[in-house]
Amino acid sequence: MTKKSRKNTVSSDKRLLPLKRSSRLFYFFRLIRLPNLLIIAFTLLFTHYFLVPADFHTVYKFSQLFLLIISTTLIAAGGYVINDYFDVKIDLVNKPDKVLINKVFTKKSIWQIYVLLNFLALLAGFLADMKIALIQIFCGLSLYFYALYLKKIALLGNGLVALLSALVVLLANVLYEKNFPLVYLFAGFAFFISLIRELVKDIEDIEGDKAGNCQTFPILFGVFNTKLLIFSVILLFFLSLFYFPHWLFLSIPYYLLYCFFISILLLTLAWQVFFAKSKADFHRVSNFSKLIMLLGMVGMIFLQIQF
Repeated sequence: MTKKSRKNTVSSDKRLLPLKRSSRLFYFFRLIRLPNLLIIAFTLLFTHYFLVPADFHTVYKFSQLFLLIISTTLIAAGGYVINDYFDVKIDLVNKPDKVLINKVFTKKSIWQIYVLLNFLALLAGFLADMKIALIQIFCGLSLYFYALYLKKIALLGNGLVALLSALVVLLANVLYEKNFPLVYLFAGFAFFISLIRELVKDIEDIEGDKAGNCQTFPILFGVFNTKLLIFSVILLFFLSLFYFPHWLFLSIPYYLLYCFFISILLLTLAWQVFFAKSKADFHRVSNFSKLIMLLGMVGMIFLQIQF
């Protein structure tokens, strides 16, 4: 290493905040979005216990499920890390107080964390099932190219995230090699609410995305047209709630009550989107869409009782 490169390394390290080990652990959990990872883990657990028939709840399958949860959460964590790695310039505009790179972690350490997370994820995936491992490879590559390039393309990045969200639920059918109708139902739920949230976040982050030369839907077509698109997705989501049971040949007495509850939430979401103007407004809408996802997941319990 030359004197010049050593000097640059030292100056880069000086920018890092002097933190205790416990504080670095806190920032590491923030880096990998621990709350979001817990949502993914509980989604997989709820899918296993409430959408998959009890006949499949064997000790052997539970060990595979545990490895599946580890693998999926680590892949997602790696996705968050690599996204931060490529988005420093954008994040300095959108959320400067939450940028951790060159403050808490060096770019080199961020890359090392990303590689380690993906290695452990694939190891857990191979131990669980070869099909799971192949899917995790696909997810890992998808998240990498999303962070590098696809997120900058209108709708393409949004659609990819929505598909990956649905895939988290569909992994149950892959693991058990069966087609459980309720799994498809909630995979559709995850797809629509994730797509809505991604579009809302694009409006929220429009200034930073412009600085990063992104071509998201709000940048290309404006906030008004993006709102119209969100309303269209909400309407399609609403119609799908009532169509899914007929398509999957489900007969669930309490399903209409569930649809009514979700419909109220969707109408509230549409109302919030309509009146949202500021960055803070769209941030609240984004958080509300995450709440809908959580409540929809809890709905698995009541539908399973009736199924």
